[in-house]
Amino acid sequence: MAKHLSDIDIEKIVGLLDGWRDKLTWEALCDACLPIIGTKPARQTLMKFSRLERAFSACKKRLKDGFQQLSVPPTLKVAA
Repeated sequence: MAKHLSDIDIEKIVGLLDGWRDKLTWEALCDACLPIIGTKPARQTLMKFSRLERAFSACKKRLKDGFQQLSVPPTLKVAA
């Protein structure tokens, strides 16, 4: 029987998506979950959670648009 995802598991997966740099697919995300939560969930399991769907979509958009460097305020440049 498949393991149900807990709130902690969902937080870990969202954190995984926040740092994602490679090509993102549902299958790649399922594979990446194995070492993080100890099981490989199905795509359908991940898609049941709206928070994961939103994080997945935001990550896809971020990767499509490209990484944009945030500008550093002048006061932090002087401090560095």
